[in-house]
Amino acid sequence: MTTMNKQAANGIDRRKLLVASLASIAAAVAANLVAFFIARAMFDLPADFPPLSVGAITFFTVLGTGLGALVFALLVRRSAAPVRTYWIIAIVALMLSILPNFLAAANPVLFPFPGGTATAFLVLTLFHVIAAVVSVVVLTRMSRG
Repeated sequence: MTTMNKQAANGIDRRKLLVASLASIAAAVAANLVAFFIARAMFDLPADFPPLSVGAITFFTVLGTGLGALVFALLVRRSAAPVRTYWIIAIVALMLSILPNFLAAANPVLFPFPGGTATAFLVLTLFHVIAAVVSVVVLTRMSRG
């Protein structure tokens, strides 16, 4: 097998994609759980707010970063500059994902979550940012040839 078959012309080694994807997901989950325990110690977070649980944080971090890894894998096959394109897509996706949290923080009564407070919604926003940064950095760095 030649180097071109193993490594795309765009600098990404396709053989590394699966491991890089799994590592990016695991790193994002770990970072978000650490942030959750720190936030819980620092802020008076509502115990009855369903999104602020270990299970919910883990599930939604795996879901979002897993989908992100799939998008990156598609870009590696179709883009001459997959890393640059992926960063742009990730930033846009992050902005779209945190918008509802900012709206909910501004007026928690409008959102149907028991225990939802402005602080709780802002902490959720922090988890979106942490997951995005950690997963994109790990994925794009680990998959390079």
